[in-house]
Amino acid sequence: MDKVPLMFEGRAVGELTAVREGLYTRYSAVCRLPGEGVWCAWVLGERGELRIGVLEPCGTEATISRRFSDRVTAPLGSLQSGELRPIGAGPASTDWKPIGRVEDWFHTSWLCDQLRHYRGVLAVREGERCRVAIPYDPRQPFPIPSLFCFAHVIQAAGQRCVVYIFNHAEHPIFDKDRTS
Repeated sequence: MDKVPLMFEGRAVGELTAVREGLYTRYSAVCRLPGEGVWCAWVLGERGELRIGVLEPCGTEATISRRFSDRVTAPLGSLQSGELRPIGAGPASTDWKPIGRVEDWFHTSWLCDQLRHYRGVLAVREGERCRVAIPYDPRQPFPIPSLFCFAHVIQAAGQRCVVYIFNHAEHPIFDKDRTS
C-alpha cells in the first residue's frame, strides 16, 4: 500500500492511498473540502495523471474509492501525489505559452511536423511532461487525428482546445478524463 498527501493549492488537505488488488489498483481518498462545490480527486504519477472521480461529502470529510485496471494505471508511472481539483478544472498549470517555432519546444520530427499544421498552439511544461493545446473548432477536422484517443477537450487561454500530453520522449500519454 502506498500513501501520499492529497494536495490543494500547495497544502495537504487529505490522504490518497493506492492498494494493489491483483490486476487492479484501488485508489481511495479522504479529505477536508476547501469550499463549496463539486470536487474531484486525482492521482499524479511520474508520467501521467488520472481522475479518480467526484468525492462524496460525509460530515466534515469527503471520500472516494475506485478501482482501475493495470492497463489504465501503468502509463501513470510511480505514484507521486494526489490532488484535489474543482470539477471541470483543466490542467493543474494555467501558464499556457504560445509555442512559436515548434523546434524550440520539441525535438521529434514527427511531432514537429504535426504541430506545424496548426495556428495558435499553446504549451506548458509540467516536470517531464508537456501539455499541448491546439485551438479547436468542431466544424473543422479534429487536430492530429492519429492521436484522437489521447485527446481531451478543454477551455485553455479563453478558447476551446484539444489537449495532448507528451512524456519526456514526446510519446503521447493518456489524459486524466479518458478514464472516467
